[in-house]
Amino acid sequence: MQGAAHSPAIRQSYLKKMALSRQTDRTDSKRQLLKNMNLNNSPVVPQPLTSRYARLFELKRIPLIAFLSLPLLALADTKGGLSNDEVDPQSAILPASGPIRIPFKYLPPIGLSKDDEAQENRPKRTPDQQHIADLNAAEKYQEVGTEGLALLSKEQPDEALQLIIANSLAWTGRLKEAVPAYQGLTAGQYANDANVGIANIEHWRGRDDVAMPIYRSVLANEPGHAAALEGAVLASRELAPRTQLSFGGSSDSSEMQRRSATVNHRWRDSTGARIMEVETSGVRDRLPGSEA
Repeated sequence: MQGAAHSPAIRQSYLKKMALSRQTDRTDSKRQLLKNMNLNNSPVVPQPLTSRYARLFELKRIPLIAFLSLPLLALADTKGGLSNDEVDPQSAILPASGPIRIPFKYLPPIGLSKDDEAQENRPKRTPDQQHIADLNAAEKYQEVGTEGLALLSKEQPDEALQLIIANSLAWTGRLKEAVPAYQGLTAGQYANDANVGIANIEHWRGRDDVAMPIYRSVLANEPGHAAALEGAVLASRELAPRTQLSFGGSSDSSEMQRRSATVNHRWRDSTGARIMEVETSGVRDRLPGSEA
């Protein structure tokens, strides 16, 4: 009975001790937190939001600055000089490195490019001569031939332009005027091209016996000349013996049928200038139930 009488008082005392212990623990936790934040002896000053973001940006910018400085570090001249003494150097100072030298003077490459060499070697032409060259570039060969003949009658242009005029005359069918234009080049720089032009004219005239020796002489001097190779193939085909066979047939409303055949053989003599030709043909007509 006595233990039961004291039980409420004991319980109340125990609850008070527990509450006091919890309050003490909370106080100690707060003090420890303030101590860790260094706020024990200094007043709490609220920082503006922009200041917080500025500090965060500064921390994030460090890797970016280091990355952007790598090209400058690669240009650093550790020996204090550049390999090319003709380059005018410009010094600069980096925070984490010594002086560097940045070349800013442009040095042109040694020698001329292919386009510059072509421009350098191009002959000096008068305005009339350059006009003809421009017409040829525009593939106006009829005008090149006409104006070229007028130009050749009063002056002698460079050999390259003379070849352009001769080719334009030949390609537009003015073979008589093209021959002397080619002949004026047979002893110069474009002799092979001029001789091929003359051989082509003879081939177009049907004188393959004259064209073939010219093609062969050009190939003896320049075996890889494309135009001479093509011309020699065509000329040899015309000079070779040839046999031609042809067959035909027809019929009309009366059911008559006709069949025909022709054999032609052509060859040249030893000179190649004379052409011999033999031809024979046969015809056969047939009616239903009879033969003619």
